[in-house]
Amino acid sequence: MPRRITWKAVIAFSNHARNSWLGTQPTWKFDAKLRPVKVDFDIADDHPFAYPTVKMVRYAAVDRIPSAKSARSRGSYLRVSFKNTRETAQAINGWKLQRAVKYLENVQELKEAVPMRRYAGSTGRSAQGKQFGVSKARHPVKSAEFLLGLLKNAEANADTKGLDTSNLIVKHIQVNQAPKQRRRTYRAHGRINPYMSNPCHVELILTEADEAVTKAEDLSVSKGSRLNARQRGAQRRRAIASS
Repeated sequence: MPRRITWKAVIAFSNHARNSWLGTQPTWKFDAKLRPVKVDFDIADDHPFAYPTVKMVRYAAVDRIPSAKSARSRGSYLRVSFKNTRETAQAINGWKLQRAVKYLENVQELKEAVPMRRYAGSTGRSAQGKQFGVSKARHPVKSAEFLLGLLKNAEANADTKGLDTSNLIVKHIQVNQAPKQRRRTYRAHGRINPYMSNPCHVELILTEADEAVTKAEDLSVSKGSRLNARQRGAQRRRAIASS
């Protein structure tokens, strides 16, 4: 027999708190007065809603990347530009660890640039962006410094786990916005301008690269040629006619 569970949601506000809260909401949302609400419905014991649970994870890709064969590193509330760090992180996503480390070192020395794809507003053009097929590129030295530290930390974790550090790749890297910090700077003639900061959270996972498997040669097609749809259709018709 299903178990009967009663869900009760009661909203109680003082007049002052109610008016203050409603004053911050769009008026079209509340065309009726707040009143106590009572909802009754039946839930079986084996129903997933009978025992509501919330699973909290520290890494976004924890479900699809096994922890036994991976090494992780993360940084929270980092005082570095979110937009520049996001673009730098996406540039090395999927790369081998040695190449990613060398690339970030080159960015710090202005030898290579970071392609600005999403957050590219007011970004100047750079010839070094041709390497990635873009015209807008920058050299976010501070973002490269923070990501380089996280990569080396993850590499040390991989070495502790006994993974082959020479065969690691950046399997997952993610940058999220952290709470913005607001300050003020005082200018001439009594003016005040914003002096804000946009920190970020960064997480990355290193895994051992899969063994490369050579694709088997297709004997039905002559080497060096590729059939289009019309040729494949004619080939099928000839095979049917001959059979």
